Amino acid sequence: MKTFRYIFFAVAVVMMMSVVAWGQIAAWDFTGIGSATIASTPATTFNANLVATSNANHITRGGGAGWSTASNSWRTSGFQNNGISTSNTDYFQITLTSAAGYSVSLSTIDAKFGGTSTFYATPGVTSQFAYSLDGTTFTLIGSPVQSTSLTMAQISLSGISALQNVAAGTTITIRYYASGQTTTGGWGFLSAASAGTNGLAIGGTVSATSASEPTIQASNVNFTSVGANQTTINWTNGNGANRIVLIKSGSVVDASPTDLTGYTANTIFSSGTQIGAGNYTVYSSSSNSVTITGLSASTTYYVAVYEYNGTGSISNYLLTSPATGSQTTTASVSSASDIASANNETSNIDYASKQAASISATADAVKVWSITIRDGGGSADGDAFDTELTGITIGKGVSNTVTNWTNTIRQAALFDGSTKVAEVSVVGENIVFSGLSGANVSAADNGSKALDLYLTFESAVTDNQQFQFLITSTTSNPSKSQFAAGDAGAATSSISVDANRIEVTATKLMYGANKPPSTVYVGASFGVVVKSLDANDNVDLDAVHSITLTRTTGTGTLSSSTGLTQSLSYGGYTWTDVVYSNVETFIITASASGLTDAVS
Repeated sequence: MKTFRYIFFAVAVVMMMSVVAWGQIAAWDFTGIGSATIASTPATTFNANLVATSNANHITRGGGAGWSTASNSWRTSGFQNNGISTSNTDYFQITLTSAAGYSVSLSTIDAKFGGTSTFYATPGVTSQFAYSLDGTTFTLIGSPVQSTSLTMAQISLSGISALQNVAAGTTITIRYYASGQTTTGGWGFLSAASAGTNGLAIGGTVSATSASEPTIQASNVNFTSVGANQTTINWTNGNGANRIVLIKSGSVVDASPTDLTGYTANTIFSSGTQIGAGNYTVYSSSSNSVTITGLSASTTYYVAVYEYNGTGSISNYLLTSPATGSQTTTASVSSASDIASANNETSNIDYASKQAASISATADAVKVWSITIRDGGGSADGDAFDTELTGITIGKGVSNTVTNWTNTIRQAALFDGSTKVAEVSVVGENIVFSGLSGANVSAADNGSKALDLYLTFESAVTDNQQFQFLITSTTSNPSKSQFAAGDAGAATSSISVDANRIEVTATKLMYGANKPPSTVYVGASFGVVVKSLDANDNVDLDAVHSITLTRTTGTGTLSSSTGLTQSLSYGGYTWTDVVYSNVETFIITASASGLTDAVS
C-alpha cells in the first residue's frame, strides 16, 4: 500500500502590474513542537500583505493521520495511501490570501524532512509535489526525490507559468506526498533546532497590483460660482470609484496621469502635483464637484477629468477621452464691502409674547437688530458688481450676558423688510444662516441693503440678561464684490440702557423653598420666602411690589418683629422671624396688588 503526505496552499490573487524582488514570504520553524495536543503552529515569517484565512498564520494537519510526539518536529505517526484526491484527509495545509491591492507569484518550496527509519530508509520511498488550479486535477512538479534522513527538498516553481501572475480569484493548491511506503512510519517537518533551517519555507513575491480600469469616462464638465479668483467645477461621474481633475491656465490640458501612481491634489491652483508642464492636480477623490481658488481674474482655465480605480501605487486610470471644459474667470472685483450695524434693538424684550415655533412674518417675533450690507464699504469701489451675502454667522459680543442661547432662543429669522429671507433653529451659541442668495441679500453696486434679525424665545429665561450680537463670519458670491474681512467688519449690536434686555413681568406670588412649615412651635420664629413669578415661573427681578403676610384661617395672631408688610427686592422677600400664637390649624396668604396670591 502506498502512503501519502500532503501540503495544501490556496492563494487569492489579482492581475500583477508591478514587480518586487523574489524572497521568502512565509516560513515555519517548528522548534518546541511535538506535543500531541498541538494541532498547529504559528508562522515565523509571514508577509505583511498576506492574510491568513486559517488559524491566524498556522499550518494545519488533516484529521486522517495520527499525531507524532517527537520533539522539535511537526509530523504524524502514521498515515494511509488514499491517492492524490480531495477526499484524502492525510495532509498538512495552509491557506494564504493576498491583501487587497496585492498579488502573489510562487518561486520555491523548501522543506526539511525527517522521520522514522521504517519510513525514510525503505528502498523506493520517494517524495514529490503537485499543483492544481481547480483543486481536482493535479500536475506533478519536478522529479521524484529519494526520501532519506534529513533530506532537504527544494522545488522550483518560478518556471511554471501557471503559478505566476495568477488571474484574480484563482486558488493554487500544492501537495507534497510520499509514495512507495508499505509499512507504518512517522514522517514530517523538522525544526530549525534539529535541522539547522526552517522546516517549511515558501518563496515568491507579494506585489502591488493595479485595480481594474473603469470603462465609462466622466462627462458634462460645467462651471458655477465663477468669480475673479475662484470657480466651482462640476461633472457627471463615470463608473470608476474615483476621478482626478487637472487644470491648466491659458491652454488645454496636455498631459495625463500615469497608472500605478498617486497624486497629491490641492484646491488652490498650482499647489497640487504638477503633471507635465502647467497641468495641476486640483482634485482626486470620489465626488462630482470641486471649488478651486487661487485663480487670476479674466483668465481662461482648461480642465480634464479622468475616471480611475484604486489608490496610490495601484491606481488605474481611464486615459482615453477624458471629460474636458474651459472657463474664463470674471474681471477683478473689489474687496472693500462690509456690514454695518443699523441698531433697531428692542428695549426690554417681552419674551413671553413671542414664543412661536416658526416665524412666518415679522409679527411672530421680536426685532432685535438691523444690519446693513454696504457695497464698497460705504464708498464707491473699483468694480461694477454688487455684493451678494451667501452666509452669515452671528455670535456673542463681549458684553452679552445671556448665558445659554440654545436654551433661550427658539427661532431666528432674517427679513428684508416684510420678506423673510431665512429662518433657523439655534444650535450651540451661534446663529448661522447659510445658502443665501438673490436680491434680498444683495447690496447694489456702491449701494446698500438692510436686513433685520428677529427672534422667538423658549419658556425658561433669566430676567434682565442682555443680548449683544456680533458678526463673526460671512461668505459672499465669489463672482461679485467681496467683503474686506471674513467677518465683514465685525459689526456689533448696541447694549445701551435696556437694548435687547430680557424682560420678565410678574403675574403671581409663590412661596419659595422656605415656605411656611406644616408644623411650628407656638411662639417660635419660622422663615417664609416669597417670590414674584411670571406665567412661565421665571422670577421678575425688577418687581418692587409691597407684599403682606396675613392669617386667613384660625384665631391666633401672626406677627413679625420686622413687619408683615415688606417690599420685594430682586424678585422676592425672605422673612426669618414670623411667629404664631395659638395651637391650631391656620393658613398664611401672601398678597400684593396686581399679583395672584400665594397660599400656604
